[in-house]
Amino acid sequence: MASIQKKNNKYCVVYYCKDIEGKRKQKWETYDTKNEAKIRKAEIELKEKKAVLSYRTVRRCRI
Repeated sequence: MASIQKKNNKYCVVYYCKDIEGKRKQKWETYDTKNEAKIRKAEIELKEKKAVLSYRTVRRCRI
């Protein structure tokens, strides 16, 4: 699940993903407008849903 945070008149999308070793990492992506951040948040959440489905079948998950 991703979230949007406002910092210094910019919008950050914050989410967690797993690296190659399987460790959980926090990622921050910065955008100029809230609309751009909302679009990216939706993309991330869609990829997370697809990864969960593929993880159940393949036993491997990467975003």
